[in-house]
Amino acid sequence: LRDNGNIPVETAKKQITDALNLQDAAVIVSDDPDGLAHADGMVSFIDTDSLIVIQLNKTYNASVHQELKSSFPQLGINTIITPDKSHRYDPKYITACGDYVNAVFTHKYLYVPT
Repeated sequence: LRDNGNIPVETAKKQITDALNLQDAAVIVSDDPDGLAHADGMVSFIDTDSLIVIQLNKTYNASVHQELKSSFPQLGINTIITPDKSHRYDPKYITACGDYVNAVFTHKYLYVPT
């Protein structure tokens, strides 16, 4: 929301739902102070009533779960515990490796890397 004139969360949600004719919207706060994170990589619908949410840290995830539960109380929220990415960190470039919901969806199955 910083990129949009510091619009209050509830105002942004109302503008989004009105403009797109949606019933509900959630605002997922970035976990990255440099803005690398994208909501589509942090939360993903796996069917019409279920979301998977990346597990980053307990404090951050508590805020994400609170926003999702208040915005979509009817949905099930499943958390994927992601592997520790510290061994893949390279200070020469920014990467989202290990910091996003990475999965393949088929008709009956959800495949996630381990």
